[in-house]
Amino acid sequence: MKVKTAVLGVGNLCSAFIQGIQYYRSGGRRGLTHEYIGGLTPGDIEVVSAFDVDKRKVGKKLGHAIFQEPNNSPKIVEVESDVVVEKGAMKDDPPSVIKPYLTGETDAGLANVLRGRNVEICINMTPSFAYKSTRYYAVECLKAKCAFINATPVPVVNDREIADLYEREKIPLVGDDLMDQIGSTILHRELLRLLNKRKSFVEETYQLDVGGGTESLWTLEKSRMLKREVKSKAIKSVLPRETRVVAGSMDYVDFLGDRRASYLWFKGYTFGGIPYVMDLKYNGPDSFSGASILYDVVRAVKIALQRRIGGVLETVSAYGFKNPPRHITSVENIYSAFYDFIEGIINK
Repeated sequence: MKVKTAVLGVGNLCSAFIQGIQYYRSGGRRGLTHEYIGGLTPGDIEVVSAFDVDKRKVGKKLGHAIFQEPNNSPKIVEVESDVVVEKGAMKDDPPSVIKPYLTGETDAGLANVLRGRNVEICINMTPSFAYKSTRYYAVECLKAKCAFINATPVPVVNDREIADLYEREKIPLVGDDLMDQIGSTILHRELLRLLNKRKSFVEETYQLDVGGGTESLWTLEKSRMLKREVKSKAIKSVLPRETRVVAGSMDYVDFLGDRRASYLWFKGYTFGGIPYVMDLKYNGPDSFSGASILYDVVRAVKIALQRRIGGVLETVSAYGFKNPPRHITSVENIYSAFYDFIEGIINK
């Protein structure tokens, strides 16, 4: 059984996602969060359509397009694909650095293309500045009866109007803002939970990221405050008391490539009211850290389609995203709820 999928935005995350499918089909196992979900492996995901607005990618086969500039994610496998990247939608004012490379928009409505290829699930991996484009994609996917996964911080699941439309049509919708397998947000949240559980209460904390991928560049120019709002909200969701929190992207460093350096700082007090300060640094992959969780989400959405469950999938969103409509406060509870959804114990 294949999961027919379309990708919207052929950037670094898409590159990791596409390469991973080939890697795990070929017998790779390292770094996979779940080999099977609902009897499906990552190799059962079949990407049948791809859309972008960059003329360096449009018109090229997907296995070639994912390695075109400005992408800089590492190459782990050769990708064989007959899918050709087609013109996508650019409804927003893009950053100046990408304007010279823009191509025209798709000639046909996206919904018609998706219907013609029997696409079941669309994954939105457009840049975080693409508010209008993301909304256009969400509406077009709904017209095509495609489930929509929003990997970006642009509000879709948290847009009441769009969420109600998906609920009415009984089409699955999940998001917003994909959570990394191991990244600064999940590390920050779990460390805060540990410190507070040990009664070493945190009064102030910040998380600052420096990256060399294109998303870091777009964020600085167009959507820094949106990323800060989403990340800060995700951190605050696990805190039992009022704490001063700042979390967001700090700068773009091109020679980091598709890697991210994260700096975490905590100030609190422990026994006897004695203060402490903690500094941590994490340096790891950027786009590749999101792909494994995305495989889990795609397979969970396929299960929802099979069960004819539509609207916002709150449990899947809480499992895989920084800004779900309903936060679950601990990793243990998140996994427990996710497994209950997979087993059919809970519907959403």
